[in-house]
Amino acid sequence: MDEEWVVLGDFNAVVSIEEQYGYRTYNASGSREFQDWLFDTTLVDMGYEGVPFTWSRSDGRDGIKMVKLDRGVCTTAWRWRFAEARIVHPPKFHSDHCPIILSLGEQPLPNGNFFRCQAAWFAHPDFVDSVRTIWNHSNELWTILRVYNKD
Repeated sequence: MDEEWVVLGDFNAVVSIEEQYGYRTYNASGSREFQDWLFDTTLVDMGYEGVPFTWSRSDGRDGIKMVKLDRGVCTTAWRWRFAEARIVHPPKFHSDHCPIILSLGEQPLPNGNFFRCQAAWFAHPDFVDSVRTIWNHSNELWTILRVYNKD
């Protein structure tokens, strides 16, 4: 996607088991679908500052359950333009969700050169094939990537 846009909110999904606490089960297929959606749409998770779990509830029997459901994702074009932007999760008050705040920081860059590698990309089954298709095979980094590929 070449357009500049950002989406903030409750995605009702986690990327990994580390994004939940207090549960006896983990929905691995749901996480995989969410990872695939992020990969396929080329959206970048903006990360966050503040509390790691954005939703929590205690039912009194099983203790507290906490999950990171709320996040900010954006296109690479938007991230290049607003390289200083960050997501903040302050503590929750009246809701079972934390607020999610987008801070743009400094003035946007007119023609920014910004790249951030997303850890979720490496877990995607098509990652290596995608790199092979796009990458200039004569580049030294390609050789380094091939060492880590166990094909």
